[in-house]
Amino acid sequence: MGSPLSPILDDIFVEHLEDKAYTNMKAPIVPRFFKRYADDIFAVVEAATEELLLDQFNSLFPYCISFTIEKKTKRQLPFLDARVIEQRV
Repeated sequence: MGSPLSPILDDIFVEHLEDKAYTNMKAPIVPRFFKRYADDIFAVVEAATEELLLDQFNSLFPYCISFTIEKKTKRQLPFLDARVIEQRV
């Protein structure tokens, strides 16, 4: 069982990580859409910049935390036990 402080410390750390990432982020990899729930991040970025964004986040605290990436397939992406479906408008 986890500590009652875990969600609070998680939120503080990930918010600090976001601030640090956005301070150093260059224009081509800035997400068009960015949402976070606890330690899960949903970001929409330009095609071919996913790996750059992943490298940016992984370079911030290389011995402390490691990020992974999931790309959409068939215009769908699982996120937080739900399926996000891309629709053309």
